[in-house]
Amino acid sequence: MNDNRYFKNWNRTLLISLQLPYRANSEVQRSLIELSSLVYSFGGKVTGHIIQARTQIHPANFFGKGKLKEIRSRIKIDEIDTVLVDNQLTPKQTQNLEKFLECEVFDRTKLILDIFANNARTSEAKLQIALAQSEYLLPRLVGFWKHLDRERGGIGASRGTGEKQIEKDRQFLRQRISRYKNQLVRLEKERNTQKQRRSNCLKVSLIGYTNAGKSTIMNALTNSSLLVENRLFATLDSTTRILEKDSRPKVLLSDTVGFINNLPHEVIAAFRSTLATVRDADLLIQVIDCGDHIEEHLQTTSEVLKDLDSSCIPIIKVFNKIDKISHTRLLILEKLYPEAVFGSCVNG
Repeated sequence: MNDNRYFKNWNRTLLISLQLPYRANSEVQRSLIELSSLVYSFGGKVTGHIIQARTQIHPANFFGKGKLKEIRSRIKIDEIDTVLVDNQLTPKQTQNLEKFLECEVFDRTKLILDIFANNARTSEAKLQIALAQSEYLLPRLVGFWKHLDRERGGIGASRGTGEKQIEKDRQFLRQRISRYKNQLVRLEKERNTQKQRRSNCLKVSLIGYTNAGKSTIMNALTNSSLLVENRLFATLDSTTRILEKDSRPKVLLSDTVGFINNLPHEVIAAFRSTLATVRDADLLIQVIDCGDHIEEHLQTTSEVLKDLDSSCIPIIKVFNKIDKISHTRLLILEKLYPEAVFGSCVNG
């Protein structure tokens, strides 16, 4: 089975979002800006966005029929080849939307999985994202092979060629998921052995929202040369370095995958072994982008830590990129977070 049938490149993308009563307009706009950044991070291009205000999600189509007609018209005018929904769709909703819009439809989870697949470097990260992709793809196979079926009459007719192929793909994916899980269990055992050797060291993990500057701070503190890019999820692999070779006890500093609002549960589940670096830390350094939506990012990080059972670990907040804000804004932040450290990797 060729995964590229489903996970492939983006070109002209239209973003669509649903504004429910409990979501403020500013929250929806921020989420779309972040989604646009994710598309850019993947190398795609956003041509525009459409928002529909509804009291509830349409169970079959996610959006209302009237708004879908407007979206279909926009697709034809702007020659859109991909529609991206700023939410997670059910397999049936995706199928219905593609049928009505006559266009490929993906959700936020699919895009994040694609970005992770693109940026994975180590064998463990590649295994983790392959597992997440396979588990995401399994319930969404329906419709892939319908073109192989033909109209048939009669009662009790046997299953069509497409239906048989879907069952083969399901079996293939289930076997693959089982194999990936077994390989990850072995890697986790190796990680636990490595953890025992480091039991007499002080373990510190860098955490925070994606693109907050964790890798840059890691490089500055340990004289490393980790990949640093101004895009979301540039770092997926957990990297550990000694802070100072002559210090006693030795301090091990780890860089981790960044967090994001509505991080798919498939990703958290698949990367749980990598994120164990956070759970096993003696101290967390939370890197925060001064120029971004601070409260929202703090809340997202808090939710992920809670999901990882790491809420009780001591945290030092580090506000990065102070060169991007005014002196007045900096003074306000220093008053609001007196216990935090403020700095900029750009000006040292």
